[in-house]
Amino acid sequence: MSDLLGIGISGLLAYRRALDVTGHNIANVETEGYSRQRADLAARRPSGSGNGFIGNGVDPRQTRRVTDAFLTARSQTDASALSRLDTLHQVGAQVDGWFSDPATGLGASLSGLRSALSDLASDPASRATRETVLSSAEATSARFRQLSSRLDTLETELNGRTAQTVEEINQFSRQIADLNQRIVLEQGRAGGQPANDLLDQRDQLLKSLAERVSIQTRAAADGSVDVSVGQGQALVLGAQAQSLGLAASEYSGQPARLLLGGAEVTRLLAGGTLGGLQDARREVLLPARQDLAGLARQLGEAVNRAQAAGTTPAGGAGGDLFSLAADRVQGARSNTGSASLSVSASASARGEYELRFDGASWSLTDLATGLRTPFSGSGTPADPWTAAGLSLQIDSGSAAAGDRFLLQPHRQAAGSLTLATRDPQQLATAAPLSLSAAAGNSGSGRLASVAIVDPSAADLRSPGSLEIIAADRYRLDGVDYPLPADGRLQAHGLQLQFQGTPVVGDRWTLTPTAAGSRDGLNAQALVQAFDQAGLVDRQAGLVAAAGSRSAGFASAQSAQAALSAQTSAEIANVSGVSLDEEAANLLRFEQAYQAAAQVIAVADTVFQSLLEATRS
Repeated sequence: MSDLLGIGISGLLAYRRALDVTGHNIANVETEGYSRQRADLAARRPSGSGNGFIGNGVDPRQTRRVTDAFLTARSQTDASALSRLDTLHQVGAQVDGWFSDPATGLGASLSGLRSALSDLASDPASRATRETVLSSAEATSARFRQLSSRLDTLETELNGRTAQTVEEINQFSRQIADLNQRIVLEQGRAGGQPANDLLDQRDQLLKSLAERVSIQTRAAADGSVDVSVGQGQALVLGAQAQSLGLAASEYSGQPARLLLGGAEVTRLLAGGTLGGLQDARREVLLPARQDLAGLARQLGEAVNRAQAAGTTPAGGAGGDLFSLAADRVQGARSNTGSASLSVSASASARGEYELRFDGASWSLTDLATGLRTPFSGSGTPADPWTAAGLSLQIDSGSAAAGDRFLLQPHRQAAGSLTLATRDPQQLATAAPLSLSAAAGNSGSGRLASVAIVDPSAADLRSPGSLEIIAADRYRLDGVDYPLPADGRLQAHGLQLQFQGTPVVGDRWTLTPTAAGSRDGLNAQALVQAFDQAGLVDRQAGLVAAAGSRSAGFASAQSAQAALSAQTSAEIANVSGVSLDEEAANLLRFEQAYQAAAQVIAVADTVFQSLLEATRS
């Protein structure tokens, strides 16, 4: 009869455990990261006899989490990918908004400047029109500076968020290491039984860590988990956590370097918020800054070049309308040599580069890709290095082995774009030369228009003479040329369009434009320079590029969010607590508990009956 009592007691204890586990599940139905637990029961070892084996009841073998290791690993990967794309989408949408919004973008101001230049060409003598040009130019340069300032602020924000994310990574790493220690200790005390709630907490911390940076995990036999980042760099080893650190860049104003265990891992880390911040700097901020700076330089150079070709109302040569900072070369703080370098770049130059000297030769690396960029030249003023729209030279001194230089074409162009003059009389609206017919001309040929075709011509302001010497020939400054059938002659960087029929012997004199000229030829050239530079189209391309990047990130983020949601649904299906299921289990285990209690009562009754029988 004692066997029946033992069987009843074993059932009572086993189903009490099952009820406890069910109650624990119900209590944690809203606990984030909690995995449903289940009490595994197993029959006790039976007793053998001549009549066969007789059972001895049940034992609660293990209380375990209902999880899927593959789903857990996938959720960590999804968390890294989604956090990265969330960051890229946020930054991309912010920059897109700045460039595309009519209130903050460049479209309206550039269109306004072109319209003002066109009005100036129609009425070059109007002071009000000249004032409008200066006002429009100032508004345009201010808009460039404002956008540049916003990008600078964004970079500061990215740097701050990077530092914050690094601190969060270190906090999670320490907590994971502490939990590793507790899990190993608790499971050792429990004879190897899993510390379910601690394991859930660790999984939740691992997911939070994966949201900050992409990780790889490896389970150890003692129950701890090792965590690595990048290309296998250890972040957590058992109960020990490495700290991710920040170190100042070798170049002023550049983002800090990421260090792990004393080694730089900036280019090795990916995924999560940290990877998103690095990618946002490379894929959003840098292209936007380059597009904006290139447009600013193209505007300044095109207008200034056209200004230099004209003549002011006072009769002087036109000066710059815009002022821009020079391209920048920055030596690393650790340089030991004395070399001083300078760089000039075309308006189409893009990217950031690092020039290195190893003691014997120089190399140029594209910082966006990490790949070497081929270049030609020797680096002297007479034979500068040229590559990717850049022209580099050593102005003085010599480099030492290990010296490095950062090249940032146009980095300061947009932020430094200002008006070089605020005097409306400095707008060079007149042509540099005037053409006057000789008094004795007998032909019907007359000058219909003059256009500046080469503002850099050396003789643009030099006096000269033009004479028809034959029906098909003309002489310019003593040199004979064929007379074009369309009547367009080239002289001193100008294109002279004749109408009518000049006759042999007709002459004209080219003289520098005098003060007080009401000629608007160079104002027309300013409009032509604006159009030929494609400034409005390039600004539209800048907006389109920012919008395309933002749309791409939004699409990728939406797709990844859907994938992450699917994984979460699968995990919930496997590990989530269902109140309906737990309520059913509660009734089932309660009934089993009551039945086991009844078995004990029956065992007692039978035992009492046996005692009564022995007394009689």
